[in-house]
Amino acid sequence: MYVAIDDFGTGYSSLSLLQKLPIHRLKIDRSFINDMEEDSEMSIIEAIAHMAKGLKLEMVAEGVEEDFQLRYLRKLNCPVIQGNIYSKAVPLGEARQLVADALAISKADRKTGKSGSKKGGVKVRGKSPLKVTAD
Repeated sequence: MYVAIDDFGTGYSSLSLLQKLPIHRLKIDRSFINDMEEDSEMSIIEAIAHMAKGLKLEMVAEGVEEDFQLRYLRKLNCPVIQGNIYSKAVPLGEARQLVADALAISKADRKTGKSGSKKGGVKVRGKSPLKVTAD
């Protein structure tokens, strides 16, 4: 089982949960990402990033829509980015095609040693076939 704290930093997410539960991932609430401004103070996001690193937790940034947000989060070594920077919400069939296309590009990039995407690639875990499912 893999446990994530969603919307970390808001609502009922608490620092005490980090000690009490077997947490694997912190998902930074989109409100912190939305409040980011280019060249502004982003100490809360930095604090969450340092906490995640120190606790050996994977960090996920939700609601990324702007290039400067993506660049900043990459500087913080945020490995997982979610948001419209990659794609707006799409129907399930279209999502499957987007993932299949990204995987094909990624496979071709590995063969040629080139990177076909300026914004990043698709991260696939495990050896099983990738499935895109609707919630």
